[in-house]
Amino acid sequence: MPVNIGLTFLVGIILGWIVVKILKPKPYLEGLIIATCSSGNF
Repeated sequence: MPVNIGLTFLVGIILGWIVVKILKPKPYLEGLIIATCSSGNF
């Protein structure tokens, strides 16, 4: 179970990072976007 949760957050972080690279938001929003994608993926 902990491994599945970790993998889910890891995939969310990767997807969030890709979104940040594509959309190029303001620097102060990058962390928020990545965190939201990561927790939203869960």
